Amino acid sequence: MSENFMKKIFCLSFLLLFFYACEDEFNQYEAGFLNHQNFQTVAYESEISFRTESVSGLVSNVQTQALLGVYEEPHLGTLKASLVSQLSLPSTLDQTARSYGADTLVTSSMDGVVMYIPYQATPFTNEAGEEIHSLDSIFGAYDAETRSYEPFDLEVYELETFLNSLDPSNPSKANVFKTDDEYATGALLAQATVSPSTQDTVSYVQRKLEGDVYDTDTIRLSGGGPYIAIPLASDSFETKILDRLPASGAAAPTSLSSQEDFIRHFKGLYLKTVSETAGSIASLQLSDAFVEMYYTNLVTTTEGAVVDTIKTAKTFPFGGVKASQYHHDHDRETTADKIYLQGASGFRADLSLFGNDPDVSSASSVELDSLRNEALDAEGRLRWLINEASLRLYVDETYWEQAKDTVFRLFLYKKKEGYNAQLLDYISQAASSDRQGKFQKGENGPPYYEFFITDYIRELLLAGDARNSDLLGLKVFTPGDLPTTTIDTMLTLSNWDPRGVVLSGGQQDAQDPYRALLKINYTTQIDE
Repeated sequence: MSENFMKKIFCLSFLLLFFYACEDEFNQYEAGFLNHQNFQTVAYESEISFRTESVSGLVSNVQTQALLGVYEEPHLGTLKASLVSQLSLPSTLDQTARSYGADTLVTSSMDGVVMYIPYQATPFTNEAGEEIHSLDSIFGAYDAETRSYEPFDLEVYELETFLNSLDPSNPSKANVFKTDDEYATGALLAQATVSPSTQDTVSYVQRKLEGDVYDTDTIRLSGGGPYIAIPLASDSFETKILDRLPASGAAAPTSLSSQEDFIRHFKGLYLKTVSETAGSIASLQLSDAFVEMYYTNLVTTTEGAVVDTIKTAKTFPFGGVKASQYHHDHDRETTADKIYLQGASGFRADLSLFGNDPDVSSASSVELDSLRNEALDAEGRLRWLINEASLRLYVDETYWEQAKDTVFRLFLYKKKEGYNAQLLDYISQAASSDRQGKFQKGENGPPYYEFFITDYIRELLLAGDARNSDLLGLKVFTPGDLPTTTIDTMLTLSNWDPRGVVLSGGQQDAQDPYRALLKINYTTQIDE
């Protein structure tokens, strides 16, 4: 008996075992892989019910990204984003780097205070061989001639609200700040117009003695990238910080002795977007933001002779508690046959499968009950091999013709009583989760987003009467939404993507090829 013949016998035996063993255990993404006279592949379609909801009061504790500016999406409304942040003490607090003799005096004078926030930018070499940058994560109108985005107006205040990192009602838990929280303000430190630009890579600080400029510092950040630089009024920094700096080797005053004492003494900054018209909005990494306090130490003898003039600076990174504040007008007209989505405090949607009404999410579904009767045998075992279950949502064609910025990904999740949870497929199919909810251009029709929920549908069918169809949530994706482990099932809805999209819910018309549909492709044995 030849080796090839034995291989064929082995393969045939394996396939036969595969066909009959898969009844209760197998689940594959690729559709139609069974082609046998005793099996048939069936395509099942089900309508999706939905509703759009306005978003407010999200958890706003900033871990990575924060929005700043004002952004308008004609179909969705105007978003205004502000932020608050504590400052961290510098690495050294000494007024001078060295100590001087008893016959000398050290007098510090303020040169200026500047707030720096780097843009997210990518370096590249242009055709002329110059090392330049392109801005990332800026949204709004762009002027190619000036290489800048439309401006937004900003006011910077000394913060008067204490940002407690612990929950005052339960100090064992971290405090939670919401995007609709309001904050008390102290002194106005700056009024500025920000026009994000690739050319903002250098700024200057004048050093002065008795009102006369004696030197000018040229400021470039590490990597040479573009940044926001806003001079701040120095009075608060002078009285609360500079005048309290200890001499070299001396103990710091209580207000500067620890980070805990410092944030009670100087509570932080409030960066408030005050524009009345839309300009642009920037997604910023606050871990790279800081305030620099520039001052000059004049060293003289007791008789008044100048011994030394020393340029000095102290750096106060944005640190501790950082939180976003969003204001969205939510005043655009919505229609019942469209799904409206926008990140930050824009819009989310609730989806119900199998004919369920999203307003009555706990109700049983006649369609789901009927499907279970077909899919399960008398012992509650699955008779179907679920090849693929997918949810496809098309972009509304009218919106797409006028769209400003593309939303590259959406995220689907389960809405439970009091919390939000990951869908099973994001965990069980983690290796292929990267394709979930991605923006795709249709070959002949409008673009669409598609979700693969094969394991979720299989689990739902197997649950029998003990479980109704879940209410699903749909939102704009942000990094951090995906689970990182098999037990990472809980989901927070924090979001810092200002972009949005309008989807077609369809007219519940079987002739409409672009309506929102759940499709289940399964293989079942033909009854003889």
